This record gives sequence, C-alpha cells and structure tokens, in this order.
Amino acid sequence: MNARAGGCLLSGLLLWLEAAIGVVITSLVAEKLAPSLAARGYNPKIGEGFLIAWGLGAVIAVYPVLWIDRLRRRWTR
Repeated sequence: MNARAGGCLLSGLLLWLEAAIGVVITSLVAEKLAPSLAARGYNPKIGEGFLIAWGLGAVIAVYPVLWIDRLRRRWTR
C-alpha cells in the first residue's frame, strides 16, 4: 500500500515537473522570438506572432517533457 502511494506521489510530482518545464521553455522561446517577429510585421503580443512563438516553443519543449515522462514510467512500474 505504501509503495503504491509513493508511486502516485512520485508520478504526480513528475507530471507537475513536465508541465512546468513545458510552460517555461515555451515562454522563454516566445520571449526570445518576439523582437524578430515584430521586425517582420507580426504582432508578438497577440495574434499570429504570439501563436508562431508559442508553437515553436512547444515544439522545442517536447523532448525534455517526453524524457521526463519515460523516466516517470520507469520509476513507477
């Protein structure tokens, strides 16, 4: 019973970490791309510039999130 509770807590912690890393990487990429998108005529605050930057950030954040998810599955078997 305690092993199952520990696995659930570890799984919840790693899921929270996955979400946090995904949001942080996406935010940082969007912030870095804002000036170059604005120079090309996109509005980086809202609209297509915002969606382009967040989309690219989400693509970049996929690998670390998948790695942590595999680690979580391995540890909580």
